[in-house]
Amino acid sequence: MYCFHFNILSITFTHYFTPGFIIHDQNTRQVHAYRSEAAHLKIKLFSIRCYGPHLWNKLPGERIKLPTVGLFKSNLKNFLLDKGINH
Repeated sequence: MYCFHFNILSITFTHYFTPGFIIHDQNTRQVHAYRSEAAHLKIKLFSIRCYGPHLWNKLPGERIKLPTVGLFKSNLKNFLLDKGINH
């Protein structure tokens, strides 16, 4: 999701995830959140295309805005470890 968000992925994945402002132009709180694709089968529900936007939208904003992939990965790892220990 990080690479998609910052347009680092190849052109093949251009329409893989959909941000809210593509769906409608109303100024809502979640206008920049990614929308997940509808899943009719349980196995598809846990695919990156359906579950990826859900997980990405749960991340705090300061983690998403990190300038490099390496910094994002290490920060995300620390975030997940802290969240796992605290909960």
